[in-house]
Amino acid sequence: MSPDGKTLAYKAMKRPGFEADRFWIQLRDASGKVSTVASDWDRSIDDMQWSKDGKIFMSPQAMWAAIDCFKWT
Repeated sequence: MSPDGKTLAYKAMKRPGFEADRFWIQLRDASGKVSTVASDWDRSIDDMQWSKDGKIFMSPQAMWAAIDCFKWT
């Protein structure tokens, strides 16, 4: 849930139960509108978090034996 309580972020697959699919970040606002974050990104989402002010959404990813943090505004 975003810090202001207006947006829910969650992981989802395009086809539920399809194990080879990757996880996408979905955002659902209070009206029920759902949008996908970074739909052209080629990674599967593992973890995610909001910045304290709720303006930046981040996803730390383990890649190539290092942890990178990707962010979307």
